[in-house]
Amino acid sequence: WRKSPTLYGNLASCQVRLGHFEEALATLDQATRFSTPTAGMRNSRGLALWNLGRTEEARAEFDRAIAETPSAVPARVNAILLDARTGQVHEARAR
Repeated sequence: WRKSPTLYGNLASCQVRLGHFEEALATLDQATRFSTPTAGMRNSRGLALWNLGRTEEARAEFDRAIAETPSAVPARVNAILLDARTGQVHEARAR
C-alpha cells in the first residue's frame, strides 16, 4: 500500500477537504517519488496551493492536469473558478 498512487491521491483529497493543505502537499510529494501524478492528484495539489494563496502555482497544476487529461473536469472547473476569482474573466471564458 505504501506505493499506491490511488491511496495517496485519496488521502491528499481528504486532507484538502479537511483544510490540511500543507499535509496534502507533503502527501502528494511522497506519491510523486514513485508515480507520475494523475489529473486527480494535480487537482488536489492545485486546490491546496490555491487555499494557501499560491494562485499562480495552483493555476499551473490545473493547467497541467487539463493538458495531460483533457477530460479532467474537476481541474477544468477549478481553473475556471480560480480565473474568475482572480479577475481573469477572459481566461475563464476561454476555458
